Amino acid sequence: MARGNTTSEARLNFSEPIVVKSVPDEIQHKILSLLSDRKLLPGDRLPAERELASALRVSRTTLRDALRGLAARGVLESRAGSGWYVQLDASSIDVAIALHFELSDLAVDQILEVRRAFEPAVAYHAATGRTDVELARMRELIEAMEHPDSGDTYLKLADEFHLLVATATHNPFFLMALRPVVDLMSQTRHADPAWEGKASQTEHRELLAALEAQDPERAAAAMATHLGGAITRSWVGR
Repeated sequence: MARGNTTSEARLNFSEPIVVKSVPDEIQHKILSLLSDRKLLPGDRLPAERELASALRVSRTTLRDALRGLAARGVLESRAGSGWYVQLDASSIDVAIALHFELSDLAVDQILEVRRAFEPAVAYHAATGRTDVELARMRELIEAMEHPDSGDTYLKLADEFHLLVATATHNPFFLMALRPVVDLMSQTRHADPAWEGKASQTEHRELLAALEAQDPERAAAAMATHLGGAITRSWVGR
């Protein structure tokens, strides 16, 4: 009896050997496990390469391959004449995520939909978490957005404002999640030369007022309104 559709089966090749993790991969896994178990902490210096290679029973060349791989992932940092340090670099994560989405050809409207779903929660927590120093900087940004020298300058200031709102939650995940999205949007939009940003600025002021009042519900609603309006504004590049 003939089989129906064997297309998927044809793509599967079970004759290929199972690939065991490489030694550098195993070394990376071991170091990451030490981080997860809090046996290594940010700022800690790893043992000298010779000592570490001996303990792991690998060559120094293999060890360096593993350490360089972790450095590329933003986990370790090599300091000349000093050795390897745990230096968790969130910016490396941001770049990797932004690059992934850039290569995925995400539409700007899709990015805004994600922001509209996500950022009201950010504003909600920022309303109770923000400090007076952060609030003062938000006011400075709002003032600078009143008379920008160009639409693009306005957008850069607005990006800083939104990232500061995320910072004000004092939950590092919010900032880590938002930054690559903001960075990606900055590459895929442009400001219409005739655009003055009046509607957007009115929304920013309402959001600032909610943050000043430490009113989470009002802040979340203001952010939702602001991002809803952003989808229809002429400055968004499509």
